[in-house]
Amino acid sequence: MMNRKRGNKWGMLGYTLMVLFFLFWTIGPIVWSFMISITPKTDTMISPAPLFPAHSTWKNYQQLLAGVLTPGKVNQEARMFKIGMTNSLVSCLLVIVVGSPVCLLAAYALSRLRFRGKKMIHALLLATLVIPLFSVIVPIYKIYSDLGLINNYFGLMLVYISAFMPLTVWLLCSHFESLPIDLEEAAKLDGCRPMQILLHILLPISYPVLFAGALIMFISTWNQFLIPLILSPTNSTKPIAVIISEFVTKNTVNYGLMNAGGLLAVIPPVIIAIIFRRFLISGLTAGAIKG
Repeated sequence: MMNRKRGNKWGMLGYTLMVLFFLFWTIGPIVWSFMISITPKTDTMISPAPLFPAHSTWKNYQQLLAGVLTPGKVNQEARMFKIGMTNSLVSCLLVIVVGSPVCLLAAYALSRLRFRGKKMIHALLLATLVIPLFSVIVPIYKIYSDLGLINNYFGLMLVYISAFMPLTVWLLCSHFESLPIDLEEAAKLDGCRPMQILLHILLPISYPVLFAGALIMFISTWNQFLIPLILSPTNSTKPIAVIISEFVTKNTVNYGLMNAGGLLAVIPPVIIAIIFRRFLISGLTAGAIKG
């Protein structure tokens, strides 16, 4: 009995240490980034830079939010920050609006319809998840350059959808295969066509999984850096991640401004994830369970 209590005590201690380590590992960089963002520029040049600034400043946030806090006095950094946020939102909305129906139809076809080469297509689609981006970005750039899709929202959307589609399709396929086939057979007896079955029977009970896929596509698109860095050379389509990386001057890097911009840029996806976390959790759970 004593050994069991001692074992439970050590188990609880180990669990507590793991939770504390996980919190430190995830929240620590955010706290450090915030400290840098409120540190005066002169202090960030000190080596080693102090973890806690002696005199904090909100100048970096005021500089980026100048258009909101002081209308009519927009500086170059605030203008670029607004352009980056707008470009990111446009890209995310395009990916969700176009990608969600495509993933839904592809998943339904792969899970319910019978056609030649179905298993091979399914396997190749999942195989794209392990292909590193570095190995295909140069050919993509050459193709886009020949087709005139460089610095184009439509071109970026195609790359994003092709990159995030396999995971969403896999979730939807697993979910469709877990549903009883009796629902569809009964609908077929009533004269429903495959598209009617999908829209009127399967979709109403599958929206959490589709919503989870849309959230994954939104967050993944928002966090993209390498793809737009190469395919979006001008500010007309650069997302916020690339814009923030360009907060540099001729001789120095403005670390405080970059960290402030990074913290402000994560606010939209964090808010969306918090508001719709119920759909994300239920959708991932439903999409991951088969049988």
